Amino acid sequence: MSKLQYKFGTFDFCYPFPGPPAIRLAGEAGFDGICIGDLYGCEKNYPLNQKCIQQQYLEASRKYNVSLEVFQLFSMSNLRGRYDHFDPDSREAEKGRTAVRRAAEACEAMGIPRIMIGTTVIRDANERNNIKENFKEYVKICAQHGVRLTIENDMTVEQLIPFLDEVGHGLKACFDTNNPIFYGTGYSPDMIRALGKDRIDHFHMKESRANEFGVLTRKEELVTVLGEGDSHFAEAVDAIHDIGFQGWIFAETFYFFKGFQGRDYVEIGKHTLRNLRRAYLDAQ
Repeated sequence: MSKLQYKFGTFDFCYPFPGPPAIRLAGEAGFDGICIGDLYGCEKNYPLNQKCIQQQYLEASRKYNVSLEVFQLFSMSNLRGRYDHFDPDSREAEKGRTAVRRAAEACEAMGIPRIMIGTTVIRDANERNNIKENFKEYVKICAQHGVRLTIENDMTVEQLIPFLDEVGHGLKACFDTNNPIFYGTGYSPDMIRALGKDRIDHFHMKESRANEFGVLTRKEELVTVLGEGDSHFAEAVDAIHDIGFQGWIFAETFYFFKGFQGRDYVEIGKHTLRNLRRAYLDAQ
């Protein structure tokens, strides 16, 4: 039986300075690829659509052998820019379509294969329907530019499966193994098995230690290297193996958080990669 194949990535916003400097540090640590943030595109007139900025990213990617794999639309995820939550006929929804279009244009120019939009805090069925209808337009826009669309969210698996299936057009989940813990939406290994490999595009993984009460929180002081905390890392890896998923695993480790006490960013990245390779590759 052939081994499952994985590639390991990180995020440019996991460093205190995104963009080319982060790509360099990711390369020095040995990561295969990177997810880049949009530099809050629609709030700053879409800086990553500037050819001179694109060129800097592409030069760093080539120099440090780190592929640009995901374009994360932060400007669609913050409280001021949840444009996907609005009625599809509203002015806000049109702003969302413009943001997706400009992101898709940037991805096409830079050879980035996927866009990721995070959508959380869905308040009611009407808002969920707005998001579904808006995502139907987003996937079409992305397809016009040869880009795949993925969604990170705080839905339960019972909500997410019909959402993905009803939007269709190749929309897949970006599954963050810690989100169910933080949002109280389920147990990651069970959710992974229920979704199956065909509904998941890639994974995010992050790690924390439980506090003195045995509770996992977002406190910076408790962040640690993947596989060395209390976030069901090993169980999630087992589930990913069980469904036969192959592809990208992104370590969402914020190297500048207080839990690392000023450790060298490259050393933390190498430590993270050793644990990922041991869990995903050596365990097969």
